[in-house]
Amino acid sequence: MGRVYLDIPFYEEDPLRKDTREGSVFVIGPESSGTTWISEIVQHHPDVHSVHHFSYPAGGATPNSIIRDGGQGEQGRFWPDLWEYDSLGLSSVIIICRDITVTSLAQDRAGYGGNVMCMYMEDSIIEEAKKYIKDQLEMWKGKFAVMSYETMIQWPSLQLSQTFRLLDYDHNKFDYDILNDSGRHFFPTDGNEKYIRRNQNELRNQDR
Repeated sequence: MGRVYLDIPFYEEDPLRKDTREGSVFVIGPESSGTTWISEIVQHHPDVHSVHHFSYPAGGATPNSIIRDGGQGEQGRFWPDLWEYDSLGLSSVIIICRDITVTSLAQDRAGYGGNVMCMYMEDSIIEEAKKYIKDQLEMWKGKFAVMSYETMIQWPSLQLSQTFRLLDYDHNKFDYDILNDSGRHFFPTDGNEKYIRRNQNELRNQDR
């Protein structure tokens, strides 16, 4: 499990909120799909009080090891089942997808020649990821939305608005101005620099 954004006072005020998973959202996606970035944004919706995020395949051997050591397990990769964390499916789920063509192009432009994270570009891993998402959605009982990372980069307000509507959150309550607030650092970051808009500092300098 990745970082958890939790509004503790909200759940302490009414313990039943924990049981109903009120305001709880999972954000999941393949590694380097922006799950942390999008979680940081989604948590600012006034009706979202708990955001959990993780990548798949995740680090750790079991759901318990992910919870215990924060996803830093040493026993290989793990494909986490959402219902291990919320068996009733009461939380909302956002699934982040990447466009493999755009990802390859971004890697080439960044000078990586398609060698970055090549293991996740293998057909077997891609097919396993497709099956994983299909299985998760077939078992999940709650609301979910599929979000495109590439669309989020280009049209964040539109993508967020659509996602909030699908999850039955009032999209008009979200302050979209925070997306343009450089002080909040709401820009995607990645150590491998493989995004199309990979150097936000450079872009901001060009605008000055």
